[in-house]
Amino acid sequence: MNEAQLKTIESYDKTAESFARTIGRIENYNHTYDFLIDRLNDGDTVADLACGPAQISSYIKSRKEGIKITGVDLSGKMLSIARENIPEGSFHKKSIIDFRDGNKYDAVIIGFGIPYLDETQTERCLKNASELIRDGKYLYLSFMHGNSSRIEKTSFGGENEFLIYYHDKERIKRTLLERGLDIIREYELDYIESDGSITKDIVLIARKNADLVIKQCKADDIEALRKISYDTYNDTFREMNTRETMDKYLNEAFAREKLLAELSNPGCSFFFIYSGRECPDSGSAYPAGYLKLNTAPSQTDINDPLSLEIERIYVVREYKGKGLGKVLINYAAQNALELGKKYLWLGVWEKNEEALSFYKKMGFEIEGKHSFRMGDEIQSDFVMKKML
Repeated sequence: MNEAQLKTIESYDKTAESFARTIGRIENYNHTYDFLIDRLNDGDTVADLACGPAQISSYIKSRKEGIKITGVDLSGKMLSIARENIPEGSFHKKSIIDFRDGNKYDAVIIGFGIPYLDETQTERCLKNASELIRDGKYLYLSFMHGNSSRIEKTSFGGENEFLIYYHDKERIKRTLLERGLDIIREYELDYIESDGSITKDIVLIARKNADLVIKQCKADDIEALRKISYDTYNDTFREMNTRETMDKYLNEAFAREKLLAELSNPGCSFFFIYSGRECPDSGSAYPAGYLKLNTAPSQTDINDPLSLEIERIYVVREYKGKGLGKVLINYAAQNALELGKKYLWLGVWEKNEEALSFYKKMGFEIEGKHSFRMGDEIQSDFVMKKML
């Protein structure tokens, strides 16, 4: 942590009681807590990261007394108040970036914790949080939308100063999707500051998919990329094309040199999706599917700067029917929003009825046709668009 962050912790130690009397009693967010609470059961476990005086956990226990609370904060004074509010809770003076206690939780709450972390720290924190959550269970995350950081004085803090980081909503949502966290509810609330200005507070509630991770491909992923590209395309189209046509296309489209060139092109991005208990960072896991996205002018057609092309989206046979295609479409949409794009588009072979049906269910509409060279054949693709 930097010096300003350490001073912010000191400021919270000095102002803990004032915070608990003021911000800790605000009811503006109770309806967002209710959405989470309705999905919890008595006896469930909750990790409250950056718990402060445990105002969120206290509200949860007022609704469902049997829920077990573990709180984490770096302010010793805040933790003292938290222990008074929830005597039976377990509270730890540790960083929320890498907190581990050997347990998995039914919900992890990070209520306005990442506004005190920079972008890199936030990525680490959310990655760690995703690993604390049981499969199928929940993350509650709140923060202020923006793209800046600054030293501020607060309504409760007197002359004490706090370093505040504002985080871009679309970037945070992409990060959650990468960690297998599907956003099931989003709130945007106006918070009126003491000077009359309005801050946009964001609340995201997400459910964890079972060990689902998305990561961007790099050059050292080339062999895995070649294999999944070849295997999934061959599996999808072999029976619908001649052997000569397929062999020629596969050997050209997925040649090592061609894929390496695409990986080095800043307008092209490949992503692997993993589903299983192997860690993709170990290099031993085989992806369950992959996605290729193109921005203008590196698209296969259209090249509208306001668009993002999905050139390839494939799922390995044994993982089909598990919702991975939907996850990848949503991830593409989140990337497009973060890049300021207005729509997604893709080309799909006019004879691929299964894919056409899937894309229509995902909100794509046919806008026209274009030609696609498959080996020595010229085939016809529908061009489909999804407005964002």
